[in-house]
Amino acid sequence: MEPLYRDEMVAILPPEHPLAGEKKVTLKALSTEPFILLDEGEQSVPLEAFAQNGLSPRLAYKVYDDYTILAMVRQGLGVSILYRLVVSGFEQDLALRPVAEPLERTVALAWRDWDTLPLAARRFVEFIRERAPEVLAGFPSGAENKRRTVK
Repeated sequence: MEPLYRDEMVAILPPEHPLAGEKKVTLKALSTEPFILLDEGEQSVPLEAFAQNGLSPRLAYKVYDDYTILAMVRQGLGVSILYRLVVSGFEQDLALRPVAEPLERTVALAWRDWDTLPLAARRFVEFIRERAPEVLAGFPSGAENKRRTVK
């Protein structure tokens, strides 16, 4: 496995929301608000984080699309938690705040055996290795210290 970068989850809030004035938002504070959940199937990183902290969010909506969640938050229908890279470029009319209890994922390339990897897949890995630093440099500074430069 070859890690490319670490992506943190951030609280997504309407700009006028009281929590938007905080530097960081706790899961406890988010659990009292109408919550818009990204339906990820069996496993949900936000739901697991709430549970690990002895909390249950006030689920107002379950949605299948990240960008629908952003539109709903803009309309004041609730709050959410999404990965910073997903939100990048769509922050207008939203307040993004770090979650006090860190939630993150590592995005990586993985393969079983380089020598048996098809040529097209090897070329793809090489392309990603070459271009990822340039592409990731264009994203907001929220997780810069967590990004790993690829080889």
